[in-house]
Order: sequence, then structure tokens, then C-alpha cells
Amino acid sequence: MDLHVGDLLQISCPATPARVVEKSSSYLVVEWPWWTVDPLAQGASWNGCVAITIDPSSYDWERELFSTEPAPAQLNPGDICRIGIPPTIVRVLSVDTFDPPLETGYLPRPRRLVTVLPANQPVDVESEDQGYSLDPDDGIPITFAPAPPRG
Repeated sequence: MDLHVGDLLQISCPATPARVVEKSSSYLVVEWPWWTVDPLAQGASWNGCVAITIDPSSYDWERELFSTEPAPAQLNPGDICRIGIPPTIVRVLSVDTFDPPLETGYLPRPRRLVTVLPANQPVDVESEDQGYSLDPDDGIPITFAPAPPRG
């Protein structure tokens, strides 16, 4: 899908099994079910895990897209949960391309990153750290579709 700054999209990702590795009051760390460690990465390393925000008072709370089933309060390290993105309307803030692909420590290496923000959040043009970056080509089964018309 061709994506442009300002597009309104509906995104979602089916809940996929993942193992909980760590839990704090702010984050739930899971073994990421979609990427693999890049053994040739020289400028970055990745341990196979991703932290998702679970604290509503956290700065990252409003931009977190992924959630778990069951809820993080019911999970502990070693538990198996399901992680995904419920249908969410987002606004595209930026579309960046990389040639050569970005070295991140995981595979596949991103050739394109799309930064999105839930549409109910105001865009802060002064912020360089707003939104959530996704690689639409990285194998995570995220669907990107035009947002349904407002009724």
C-alpha cells in the first residue's frame, strides 16, 4: 500500500502467541513473535524481545498500539499471552525510506518506516518523538486500510 503523510488509516494485527519475559509497573517485555536476530548487524544489537507500555501514566501510553490478551495485570514472566493491535484509526505522520535498509539488530531490516499516531491524539508539530514507527514490510501481519468514513 502506498502511504502518505496525513493519510487516515485503520490498522490492526491479529493477536499472536508470545511469551512474557519480564514485567514491571511500566512495561511488559515479550519475546517478539515476528522478527529474528540479525547475526550480521554491526551497529546495533537486539535480544529478541520488545517492551510494550502498560502504565497509563507513562509518556508512551498514548502512542502504544500493541496490547495483550489477557491484560498485562493478569500476566507474569513465563506466561504465554497473545499480542496484537486492535482495530485502530491512525494518522500517518511520516514515511521514511532507507537504501540500504536500516540496520536495527533484527531481521528483516527496514526499508521503510511509517510513523503513525492514533487519530484521537493531537499532532504536536514541535515534537520529534511523537507517534509509533511501523515497518509495513517486516512480516508483522498488520493490515493497513483506508479509515472508514466517519458516520
